[in-house]
Amino acid sequence: EPLTGAMLIIEEASKACLQALIYVCLLILALLNVAIVVARRAAAAVTYYPRWAMNMQLRDRSEEAQKKKPVVVIVGGSFAGLACARALSKDCDVVLIDRKRYFEYTPGVLRLFVEPALFPSLTAPLDTIQGVRFVEGTVCGAQDWRVTVRCNGNEDPLVCDAAIIATGSSYPGPIKASEAQGDAASRAASWESAAAHLRTASTVLIIGGGPVGVELAAEVACAHPRKKVVLVHSGAALCEPFAHPRSAAYCLRWLRARRNVEVILEQKCQKVMQGDDGSSVYKLSRGGRLISADVVYECFGSKADTGMLRSTLGYTMDPAGGLQVEPTLQVKGTNRVFALGDAMTLAGCTDPKLGHNAEVQA
Repeated sequence: EPLTGAMLIIEEASKACLQALIYVCLLILALLNVAIVVARRAAAAVTYYPRWAMNMQLRDRSEEAQKKKPVVVIVGGSFAGLACARALSKDCDVVLIDRKRYFEYTPGVLRLFVEPALFPSLTAPLDTIQGVRFVEGTVCGAQDWRVTVRCNGNEDPLVCDAAIIATGSSYPGPIKASEAQGDAASRAASWESAAAHLRTASTVLIIGGGPVGVELAAEVACAHPRKKVVLVHSGAALCEPFAHPRSAAYCLRWLRARRNVEVILEQKCQKVMQGDDGSSVYKLSRGGRLISADVVYECFGSKADTGMLRSTLGYTMDPAGGLQVEPTLQVKGTNRVFALGDAMTLAGCTDPKLGHNAEVQA
């Protein structure tokens, strides 16, 4: 009987152990199920998260890139400079520097000598160009990574990734604006003054028979048919070297057909007397003829407007002030300074210094 009781105890203990083992197995199975579910969800999260993370990274990089756009400083707000500004404003942080706050359409300004009221139609503000920061000032130095600008009496460096020199050319006034004519109002007043001076003149002397001199002679001759217009040119043909010989011959015939126009070729002239009333007397180089004029326009002597850069880029300037460039338009001796239009000179390049050619270079 005692043995039978012990066996019963063992039997009950075995049943309890077996039951406990079953519970443990069930618990393990439950944990495995939970682990499988968690693993599946984790796997799903792994396949989704990288896409989300990638999109975020791309967006962050895009925003960072926008914040760190290359800084390009453009010196000069005329044809070449504005063409560069338009092309680069989306991808670069463009800074445009000019001595004046307006663009003036130079090919059309000769008409203003006889019709100054047209001035507003030939200008546009420079400080309202979308995507471009405008600085009114004079650049007095340019080199890789930095441009120095003089503004309000102070010289400040502008750090940049590239500099584009598009300062154009200088020309005897009033055809090109002076430094004092930084705003459109003062420039408009100068044209009104020039037109008034021309209206009071009886004799007009134009020195230089290139495209500017020829066009100005035609404007004056048509608007003031009673004024005497004398055009003196050192060359044998007008508009050299821009015009085809047939076009040059036509210009000469057209001017000489006007009763109030005299064209003198292959002659130079020199001022020999200045009258108290503002009139001048010039002497021809051959024959010694004297020409008295109430108003004189010098339509020659165009030079690259780069004198303010002589301290940093003078080593590469030609005698006319043009910045010598490589075929890539990089200024010689630099990596990140470029020059375009009238401001540059390229060996072997015979393109005329005209606005549309400057835009092509840009």
